[in-house]
Amino acid sequence: MISVLIPWRSQDPQRVAVWDFLRHLWAGVDVQLCVTDDGLQGRFSYAAGANRCRQFATGDMLLLYGADQMPPTPEKLDWIRERLARMPWTGVYAQTRVYSEFATRMLMVGSPLARFEHQSITAPVAEGIVAVRADVFDDVGGMDPRFRGWGAEDVAFRFALKTLHPTGDLVGEGMSHTLFHHAEPWDELTTANNKLFIQYQAAAAQGRLREFLEEARHG
Repeated sequence: MISVLIPWRSQDPQRVAVWDFLRHLWAGVDVQLCVTDDGLQGRFSYAAGANRCRQFATGDMLLLYGADQMPPTPEKLDWIRERLARMPWTGVYAQTRVYSEFATRMLMVGSPLARFEHQSITAPVAEGIVAVRADVFDDVGGMDPRFRGWGAEDVAFRFALKTLHPTGDLVGEGMSHTLFHHAEPWDELTTANNKLFIQYQAAAAQGRLREFLEEARHG
């Protein structure tokens, strides 16, 4: 079974409206949906939220997702199952389509996606959505809750997966669809996150990334 981890905490009206729309779509998807907050005060930590979601997950496959992204199709879920039967973890999509505020509003009242492709921006990457076997997620210690605010937590998690389980593959296929919301600020937390990721790289270069992650896990 696939358990989908969606960390979620926001008081932004646009984000709340998007999630209210998407959570109803998830109700028709053949997965275990695990949604919870990060258990923290102040700025949100996707990483801490993902680890809390993991506590509720009973599937042997985990899909890390965002609260602003359209759910996968049944065909994509089959694709994930086939990939995780062969490898410890995988990227899921190859590109990301981000819809404008107007397009998002129209989609939420029932307009089809295809009608608003011209009201979107396509990025040639989609690295935030990752599928991973549950035992592999646990082996790397989950995500690092020291990452807060915007930036680098997903990069660090993929780096840990690639370093400790190198037979995984970040390259996905197809297009993810992301609805509009206001962006998180790039600020001092982003700077701290980037510095923390540099420590990941240094630990890996010294052949001690697993020890570094263990130290972080146990404070």
